[in-house]
Amino acid sequence: DEEYTLNDTPSSSGASRGLELGETTYLSVVEEYTHLGPIVDFDLVPMAGTGEQSQVVTASGSSKSGSLRVIRNGIGMKEYASVELSGIQNMWSLRKNFEDTQDTYLVQSFVGETRVLGVTAAVDTMDESQTEAMEHDEQGEEEEEEVGGTLEEVVLPGMESNASTLYIANVVGNAILQITETQLRLISTSGTLLDSMEPESPMTVATSNEAGQILVALRGGKILFLEIDQGKLQQIGSKQMDREVSCLDVHAFFSDDS
Repeated sequence: DEEYTLNDTPSSSGASRGLELGETTYLSVVEEYTHLGPIVDFDLVPMAGTGEQSQVVTASGSSKSGSLRVIRNGIGMKEYASVELSGIQNMWSLRKNFEDTQDTYLVQSFVGETRVLGVTAAVDTMDESQTEAMEHDEQGEEEEEEVGGTLEEVVLPGMESNASTLYIANVVGNAILQITETQLRLISTSGTLLDSMEPESPMTVATSNEAGQILVALRGGKILFLEIDQGKLQQIGSKQMDREVSCLDVHAFFSDDS
């Protein structure tokens, strides 16, 4: 078995090891990973076909263990649609139906109003013969260019558009939950207002999960816990905090007798 002390980190060879202390005084290797140090030199190299995106090439290690390493910044992104808007305070994505796997709407909250952009996929208007010719030409290509879409402003029936939105999301029962500073609104995807509730004080923070469990914080530090039951908003409990609430999060949970 290999034995290490706390100072046995072979950084000069461009590799590090994660160690754990077992039942004895010996250390065992649990994971090995490479790192960049020591960096002797580096250069910035543009990536072909990516416009302004670049990658860093480093000369790492020393002596006979030296190597060249390529570093890329984050995950590659590709733009499908864009629109210039100013004054957005918050933004959420919505699905048209609860069971959908892709988002359809982009909801933006402004001061005193809420707007919705609908994501529309590009429509291919080529006839059958043109499509077959295109597919034949693309058989030899290794990569196929993705087709983008457009963003168009739409109106979601039942949604309160003349107020800033604190939170909006798809919830169980194929419904949409919208929370403004003064009201909770439960809307069906067809636009019917299923239920609404106005707490005694303005709301400052809100969140929910897809199981229909909701947390809202009122001005003054009071937290309300609600659930969606058969298309209705039901308050389950409340808790008065010592200070104002700045953030909330709730994961789906179930009672023991459910």
